Amino acid sequence: MARDMTVPWLVGGDFNVIWDEEEKFGGLPVSLNEVDDFRHCANTCNLVDLGFKGSIFTWWNGKAEEVYIFKRLDRCLANIEFQQTFPGLEVTHLSKIGSDHSPLLLKY
Repeated sequence: MARDMTVPWLVGGDFNVIWDEEEKFGGLPVSLNEVDDFRHCANTCNLVDLGFKGSIFTWWNGKAEEVYIFKRLDRCLANIEFQQTFPGLEVTHLSKIGSDHSPLLLKY
């Protein structure tokens, strides 16, 4: 599908997987197979992470102290056509309110 994609393409939301070990704090060790699968999928689709402003972590397991886990599960990926069409786009991780995920704000 990505091979034929010549229009701006944005994919965003909760991918339920991290990109690398730095995007997780606490809990069990990172599964490098999951990370590699996610990276391979994004690369195969010619998508890159648009980056972000705000806290690195967008999800929290709701636990305290020794059992807490923080991860960056939410992100926006886009192809080069999207980046060229919207060169000043910014992704901001907002504060969590009423959810275990931080909402994403796209600003152009």
